Amino acid sequence: LLNSIGVAAIVLLGINPIRFFDVGFQLSFGATFGIVYLYPRLSEMLPQKWVQSSHPLSKFVVQAALVSTCAQLGTFPVITYTFHRVPLLAVFANILVVPTVFFAVSLGFLAVFAGLISMKLALVFSAANWVVLKFIMVVVELFSRFDFASIAFPHFGIWFIILFYFVMVMGVNAKRS
Repeated sequence: LLNSIGVAAIVLLGINPIRFFDVGFQLSFGATFGIVYLYPRLSEMLPQKWVQSSHPLSKFVVQAALVSTCAQLGTFPVITYTFHRVPLLAVFANILVVPTVFFAVSLGFLAVFAGLISMKLALVFSAANWVVLKFIMVVVELFSRFDFASIAFPHFGIWFIILFYFVMVMGVNAKRS
């Protein structure tokens, strides 16, 4: 998976090298790297009773929180460098948002393909997707209302980003080595 992520980045940057400076590109690849690279390593560090819980809801919450944490760690340097803020509640909001985005994307694809058959059918999927997307917006708005949703972070240079990723990679591999 890491090689696939690297190839995708190289292809996209080969087509348009300026994309490297696009925050969306950086956040997408940072989050994907965080999930793919950190998730297996951090899940090894958690108590096994959390990861392998017999209760499906608690297992889902632990896994969703871990995936969200990995994505946050992967994007942390880019977010702090670009926005000078640290999101504190994003991990909790993402427990609700991330699984819901799957449904939004799925309904979007269904609406596109249904539109090839019938516009009325496409409108049904689009209306359902509107409800899902509205839910996502309500969750994000709710979490952003808290005063401590994010805190200010001082501006650091590019060396902070390099050091953060270096320390993070070394830290999650400490147990393995």
